[in-house]
Amino acid sequence: QSVTIDVNITIDEQLRDTAVDHPSKEKIPLPPDKKFHIFVSYRDVERDKLWVKKVIDKLETKYGYTCCDHERDFLPGTRVMDNIKDGVMNSEKVVVVFSKESIDSYYVSLEAAMAYQLSLEKRKNLVIPVLLDDCDVPEEYKLLTYIDAREGVEETTWWPKLLKTLQCT
Repeated sequence: QSVTIDVNITIDEQLRDTAVDHPSKEKIPLPPDKKFHIFVSYRDVERDKLWVKKVIDKLETKYGYTCCDHERDFLPGTRVMDNIKDGVMNSEKVVVVFSKESIDSYYVSLEAAMAYQLSLEKRKNLVIPVLLDDCDVPEEYKLLTYIDAREGVEETTWWPKLLKTLQCT
């Protein structure tokens, strides 16, 4: 013999955020001449990509930043160089992810060089180097203080540094 029971369950679908370390989920306003707060330069290899996707997701959903990710935001049918130039020129900051794989990437080198040159022209720091691995960082970037996000370094150590650097104009 079977018994049928109707149960009404109300689920609160509103997302609850238990984190207290973010200022707002509101979108941070962009200057009129910019499309993005952050252009992220990284090598399209699985480990780097997974790390970057996690960081972009957190920056956009918890902190209100708008990020440029080549996989998502580059316009199909447009020359890669034009997409890179558009992304870098229309971003307030450029996060360059240095890993064993990225230091050999032509495109990461190009994006970093473009951002570095723009920093010199504008006389303000636009480049935020992030170290994911022990690797040979190109000479011109050794002059910059980097964020150490290598394996074994707690996120609670490097994340506040990234946020603070993003807030500096």
